[in-house]
Amino acid sequence: MDELRRRGDEDARLVWGRWDAACEAKVHRFGRVVFPDCEDASELKALTEAALAAVSANLKLTTFANASRRMR
Repeated sequence: MDELRRRGDEDARLVWGRWDAACEAKVHRFGRVVFPDCEDASELKALTEAALAAVSANLKLTTFANASRRMR
């Protein structure tokens, strides 16, 4: 692949980003998703956003479960 395209979600960064002391801010966590058979830009955007939503939902569940365990 000659060109690597990245998609970032600023709302996700603020909620799920990791703290970077050097930047004194939350920074993106990086993941990778590949759709080798997708050639349409709008379809690729939709697939990528769906993948981000799925990962974010899983993070929310994990965070909630961990918080629940600490409260016991």
